[in-house]
Amino acid sequence: MTNHRQFLVAFMVAAGVGAGAGCNGNGDFGFVQRSTMATTERPSMDAPELATQYAQILVDALVVCPPRSEGQPRFVDNGDGTMCDSQTGLMWEKKRAADDATGRCDSRSQVNRDVSCVNNIYTWSSSRQNPNGTAFTDFLARLNGVITDELDVLSHNHTENRVDQLGGYSDWRLPTIAELVSILDTTFHPRWIDPVFGPVALSPYWSSTSHALDAEYAWWVGHSHEAGTWWVDSKSDSMHVRAVRGMGKDLRL
Repeated sequence: MTNHRQFLVAFMVAAGVGAGAGCNGNGDFGFVQRSTMATTERPSMDAPELATQYAQILVDALVVCPPRSEGQPRFVDNGDGTMCDSQTGLMWEKKRAADDATGRCDSRSQVNRDVSCVNNIYTWSSSRQNPNGTAFTDFLARLNGVITDELDVLSHNHTENRVDQLGGYSDWRLPTIAELVSILDTTFHPRWIDPVFGPVALSPYWSSTSHALDAEYAWWVGHSHEAGTWWVDSKSDSMHVRAVRGMGKDLRL
């Protein structure tokens, strides 16, 4: 809730709404008298400086993992199926091994497996362009608690209105191509990713980024070639996926 509130405050100020709206003493947003705002001393800044400051506030409000402290590794296992990247501030899903009996990842049928099994594959789109493939309607829907994991139904743990969200969060999404590339690491052969991420499939992982010139294609990242590879394929293809949440910092291709 704090992040959302900071985001809204920063957005209101950056948009110029702050002259008539603000946050009252109870932490709720309400009307603030203009006379009060007029008597408030504020530092003198030009427009570009203000824009930069408020943009940074927005970014900080959406960063879900704390920055790295001295001596801390870049990637930290949170112990709940999630991982923190202290360099970019992103939180990542950690996969289960294909032989993980606890998550029934060894089942031949994907419908019986836990949503985070590394051997699961999904489509990007069922209509060629729109994000309505199983990566969105099944994978993300299950991670975010929109639909109950089939595994719970099979094990008779399902209760009406039950919500099972990975790590207790409901804002998981597919990463952009820049975010996926950011976790490639040439020092870890042959998977090109820190082992703390757990099992990694050699086949490609979907990103959320569509091809700029053809909306029927999306970018992916693979772990089977030297130093990792990224390219595009038809959104109707089935590939692996890894979820992420938050807004990343210092991302570039």
